[in-house]
Parts: sequence; structure tokens; C-alpha cells
Amino acid sequence: MGTGWVAQRVHLPYISASSSIDLAAIVDPDPARLRSAAVAADVATAPRIGGLRDDLDADLAVVCTPPDGHASAIAECLARGWHVICEKPFVTNSHDARTLISTAARRGLALRCCQTSRFRADVLAVAEEVSSGRLGKVRHIRLTWRRANGVPASGGGRSVGALWDLGAHLVDLIWALSDLGDPTDIAASGMRLSPQQALRLTATWQGEPGEGAGDPCLAGAAVHLGFCTRDRQCGGTLGHRGSS
Repeated sequence: MGTGWVAQRVHLPYISASSSIDLAAIVDPDPARLRSAAVAADVATAPRIGGLRDDLDADLAVVCTPPDGHASAIAECLARGWHVICEKPFVTNSHDARTLISTAARRGLALRCCQTSRFRADVLAVAEEVSSGRLGKVRHIRLTWRRANGVPASGGGRSVGALWDLGAHLVDLIWALSDLGDPTDIAASGMRLSPQQALRLTATWQGEPGEGAGDPCLAGAAVHLGFCTRDRQCGGTLGHRGSS
């Protein structure tokens, strides 16, 4: 579902190259993108899930729509009995997340969010160092992502803002690389540094105090998103919408 940048550059090429996956259908409301993505004559196409045949032979749906449409798309796929892989960010509020996870579990279906950064070679190398204990107990993580091509202009970036669109990767890596658990406090801030199209967002949270007397350290994590204009002038403006 959805044939935007991430579908065209990531999911469709991998599906086409796989010998164990057959592409059954493509869904997108844009007729031109739908035609360009239909790489095989025997692939069904439709502007929405409801336009597909009820007896479509499919096992798994990959949801690549803008994030504000994820919840409804996932619900439709689960109702058809399909397992679901959904692009990040999963959904835009915790109520939808809990409802969909519960629905998938009740139906015996797999529901996964596509957090591909966990499987990058550099991340796997750091994860191995952490799990081996060679670094000791992790008490603080600072992750930074500076994007050289400016504020994302994709449907995902426009629909929920850059912090949700790209920051989801960095926040997920905090859990992938540590056992800090759920945050007790979350804050986000932004600053306008120039009139140019540039953005810098910072999100931080703190975990529980260190264990034992005489151990006042707080576990914590910080996520920094830096965006530069195409002429590499870096700055910031608050481009995030929605609550923490």
C-alpha cells in the first residue's frame, strides 16, 4: 500500500528481487504512480484496499502510506486476514497502537513496524559491544542525525513532521542499544536560526535513577535531528506537529 519514495526505493526492489515473495497487488490513489509501480502485467492494482478482489491470494501487506493513514490501512489489512509490515512511524497515537496490536494478536496475525536502522552494520556492531558487557552498564545514549538535503518533502514528513518521520529511527535505536526501558519524561524543542528551509529538533528523556546507595546517576537518552539546506547552511525551525 502506497507507492511513494520508500516503496519505490526500498520495498518494491527487494520484493522484485526475492525468489520467495510474489507481488500480488499494489494499492495507491494516484493513477500515474500506480501504473509506474505495476511492474508485472499480472499484478492487481486498485486505488484503495476495498477495490481489491475479496479472494485476492495474499498473505502479507506492506503499508507505505503517509503516517497519518497507517492506522486505518493496518486495520483494513488485518480485517482481511493479512500479516502486516508497516513503515515507521507505526501510528501517530498510543490508542491506535494498542488497538491494532490487540487486534493482530486476537487474530493470530503478525504486525511489525519496519525499523530498518536496527540492522545497519554500524548499529549491529555497537549492539554487539553493548551486549558483550565490554562497555559496562549503559547510562546515557546520544544519537544525532544531520540530513544534508533539507527538511524532508515526502508525504511522511509533511503529514506528521520531521521528528516523527525521521526521529522514529533514532528513538527506536535507544531501545535497540540499551535496557533503559520506558522514559519517565519527554520533551521536544526547536529554534528558528534563519529564514531558510532548515530544521533542528531535539528530544530528550531520562530513565530511572541508578541502583544502590551512592549512585546518583540518572540513565538517559537524547535524540538530535539536524537539517541543512542544499547549500549546506545548517539551522533550525520547529517543524513538528502533535503532542509528545
